[in-house]
Amino acid sequence: MKLHPLVAASVLLPFGVAASGAHAILEHRRARARRPPPPPEVDEPAPSRPAPAAAPRASRPPPATAPPAAPGAAVRVRVTGPHGLAAEDVDVAVHRRGDDDDTWTDLAEEDAAGGDDDAARAADPAIFAATDLPAGRYDVRVEAEGMRTARLADVRTDGVVLDVVLARRAALLGAVGALGAADCEGVSVRWSDASGEEAGDADLDGCTFVAEGLPDGVPVTFVATRGERSGSALVTAPLTGDPTPLCLAPPCAELPVALLVHVVDADRHELGDATLEWTLAADETGGISTGGAPFWVRGRRAGETLALRASASGRVVDATVVVGAGVTETVLAFPPASATAGDDLDAENEAGAPRGLSGIRATGAVILR
Repeated sequence: MKLHPLVAASVLLPFGVAASGAHAILEHRRARARRPPPPPEVDEPAPSRPAPAAAPRASRPPPATAPPAAPGAAVRVRVTGPHGLAAEDVDVAVHRRGDDDDTWTDLAEEDAAGGDDDAARAADPAIFAATDLPAGRYDVRVEAEGMRTARLADVRTDGVVLDVVLARRAALLGAVGALGAADCEGVSVRWSDASGEEAGDADLDGCTFVAEGLPDGVPVTFVATRGERSGSALVTAPLTGDPTPLCLAPPCAELPVALLVHVVDADRHELGDATLEWTLAADETGGISTGGAPFWVRGRRAGETLALRASASGRVVDATVVVGAGVTETVLAFPPASATAGDDLDAENEAGAPRGLSGIRATGAVILR
């Protein structure tokens, strides 16, 4: 039986395809077998990393020591009187803010640069100090006889010297009018404050008077009496300077003026044994006062020119002063005794001359108003 060629081809086609595939597989295996073996696999080394930096070794702390003690607060105060005069009987105290109001610490006077040298100590203004105060802010109070109280608030405590210049307490010039005789014989003047704690007698010279040491800012009553007659007035001293001159029992002939004279040594201390003479220029009118300083020259008129001469221990100083309104102040200072003058005096003493400083004389004055 004969098959159609197409039918035979369709029957044989699958067998041809399978045989072709088997042959391809066989050839592939033979090719693989002929290949050289692949190189052995080697693990790649891990990338190198920089070694970590060594941690710095901690330094040992220094051995513990106690902290230095804090230095104490220091306050230093240099005190002078009015017009650069030396202050007497000074009391300086400090108060730390926040403490009780009654807690005040007195400052002690320091030794002058001259140490035990009395002359050097007298020539330098007094310095009062405290160097071991508790830390804080301080107020300072400075008091002296006959002077206004000085106060400093919130001062530095680093030892810097604070300068305090004291002022004298207020003085009132007054005149007494219609209480009788022209010379005011038998008249007395007394003053007191409302509390009675401040009181005194005014110093009368004819019909004029001077009342010294008035309290600051406190009303004071002045009363002039003569027998059953009297006159009074209320006066309040200002915080600086002097009150306006007063007329008690007006009318008064005129309001008074006065000259206040400080006689001092070369160290600026007032002399308690000086003598003051004054003469009205172009007139023979004059006067003399002894026994101490300061000196009041009263009963004068504004515009007058006075020739002054102060003497003490044989020394003499001369000056000329024009009197102004109210109180005019002047300072008469003796210069230091020169070595030449001392030599001359020694020669005089060897020759039998009286001992003393009669050969020294100076001229000069400082006028203050």
